[in-house]
Amino acid sequence: DNIFGVSDALQEFFNLGFLGAILTTILGSISWQLVASAFPIAFLSNPFVYLMLNVVLAIEATGICAASWFFGTIHKKIAGFQLDEVY
Repeated sequence: DNIFGVSDALQEFFNLGFLGAILTTILGSISWQLVASAFPIAFLSNPFVYLMLNVVLAIEATGICAASWFFGTIHKKIAGFQLDEVY
């Protein structure tokens, strides 16, 4: 039942989620930073980038990102989440 017919040890490594975390970090963060550092004027003069930058800064200014752990704790209590061992 392994994906792509790989060995059990490699499947266990896939199940850890490291590959997804690395891929997300590279594509979602580092690649944009490299483009912005290589071509700063072209990057910042792009209307889409300017719009997204303003949207992100507006969301950050609301404080919702800083309060996400607090909201998560409240949601955990309301929804009745339990530890994985219970399930």
